[in-house]
Amino acid sequence: MNKLTTNKGESIAETLVAVLITSMALTILAGAIVTAARVNSEEKNQNEAVVMTQYDITPGVHNSDTEVEDLGTVTIRINDSSIGEISVDSSVHKYRTKNGYYFYE
Repeated sequence: MNKLTTNKGESIAETLVAVLITSMALTILAGAIVTAARVNSEEKNQNEAVVMTQYDITPGVHNSDTEVEDLGTVTIRINDSSIGEISVDSSVHKYRTKNGYYFYE
């Protein structure tokens, strides 16, 4: 049998450094994704608040620029085999601004 006589190839230290760099990059990427999702959620909430302020919409309050329609009570049902069926009743109002935008509460 012929033994390997050359020392070509990567050493264990080189491999560990490559794995360390890759894991650090993936950790930074995961953190960036979580931060971006949080910022997007906060911006969405801020945008909704600005739009409701811009069109003078206060949930539950009727004003002259907003048409309010009571859609009644809706029942939301979730059926899960592990916990059974859950039902939640909620009243729904639809707001329409004079520009034709709809908001639901």
